Amino acid sequence: MFDEVKGQSVLNLSVQHVYGCTVSDKAFIHEMLWHVFPDMTLWFRNRLEVHENLDDLPRIGIKLELNDCFERFDWFGHGPHESYCDRKAGVRVGRYQSSVADQYIPYILPQEHGNLTDLRWMALSDGESNGLLFYSSNDFEGSVSHFPDEDLYQASHAFKMKPRQNTSVYLDHRQRGLGTASCGPDTLERYRIPAGIHFFDFFIKGFDPNEEDPGSLFRNHWGSSGKLL
Repeated sequence: MFDEVKGQSVLNLSVQHVYGCTVSDKAFIHEMLWHVFPDMTLWFRNRLEVHENLDDLPRIGIKLELNDCFERFDWFGHGPHESYCDRKAGVRVGRYQSSVADQYIPYILPQEHGNLTDLRWMALSDGESNGLLFYSSNDFEGSVSHFPDEDLYQASHAFKMKPRQNTSVYLDHRQRGLGTASCGPDTLERYRIPAGIHFFDFFIKGFDPNEEDPGSLFRNHWGSSGKLL
C-alpha cells in the first residue's frame, strides 16, 4: 500500500509474527510496519507484546546479517569501548571510528560483548562506495560483531572462537543490565526489561562514504530541533 509522507509516495508493508515457548503459545507477538521511501530509506516500526510471565528479558531489538565487505564502523554515542545501561560511567558521548573486528572482546568465557549505549546513530561501510546508516527516533543501543550469538553460546573458551566473514548487526531498543546473580548480586530492578507492550523503531539508509558523511545525513534527517524533516 502506498501513502503520502511529507509529500513523498511511501510503500508500506506490515508483518506479524507470533512466537511460543513453555510459558505460552503466544509468548511474543511482534508486529512490524515497514515504510520504504523513494530514496530506498527503510523505516520499520515495531510493536512487541510480551507475555506477563516473561518479566525479565535479556534484550529487545532487531538482528541483521551483512556480508563481509562492511568492516569500517562509525558511531555517535558512548565510547570508545563497550558500555551497558548499568555500566557506562567510564565512557563519554562522542563520535568514534573503529572496525567490526575490533569490537570483539576475548572474555575467557565467550559471551555478549561490544554493546554501545545512548546511540544517536551508527554506520558501516566498505571503504569504497557502499555504506549503511542506522538510527532511530530515540537513543538506542547497538553492536556489530563477526561472532554471532550461536557461536558464543557454544564455545567454552575464547581460543576456540573463530570469526565469521559476515557481520552481525544488533539494533536494540533496550538491553538488560549486567549480572544474573550466578555469582554476586542480581541486576537492579530499574535495569531490567519487563513484560508488557514495547514500541520501537529504526531507520536504515544507504550512502556513499566518499561523498556523504553519516553524521551529516543523520542531522539532515532530523534537523536541529530533533524532529523528522
